[in-house]
Amino acid sequence: MKAFVICALLAVSGFGLYKLFQNPEKYLKKKTEYLIKLSSVKSSKVDMALISQVTKIAKFIHYDVQVKAEYEGQVYQARSLNEFRSHLMAYFRQSSTGSLEYENLTVQMKDHKKRGLVSFDAFFNRASQKVFCKIVLEWEKEKKWFVKRIEVHSCKPVN
Repeated sequence: MKAFVICALLAVSGFGLYKLFQNPEKYLKKKTEYLIKLSSVKSSKVDMALISQVTKIAKFIHYDVQVKAEYEGQVYQARSLNEFRSHLMAYFRQSSTGSLEYENLTVQMKDHKKRGLVSFDAFFNRASQKVFCKIVLEWEKEKKWFVKRIEVHSCKPVN
């Protein structure tokens, strides 16, 4: 019994040390890849599945998020988490395939590792064409990491 308690304490303290000294660049890269994966899942038309998917993504978004997306000459903006959720629901309902591929993912740490800029090139597979966009996510650490700003720009169709 003593050995079990000692092993459990060692495991808990090891996990705590891992979390305490975790490399923020690796963490932001991993979480950004997770958000990309959630965004690229083929969405169903069932409202509960869409709401579940949006809720999983929204866990990582700051309540005061600033979103600016330029696509086909239009600018889409959101200045709060609720507006962002609305745009996200529209994105999932509208997309037919919904797949999203990315490359050139880079992480830059700022402000003594309290802010991180993640940029990558994204390829959206729409029904009739593939669209290329540059995306920048600004992560900010409060008690945990949240996406504070999202920019989608330089979107153009790929032949």
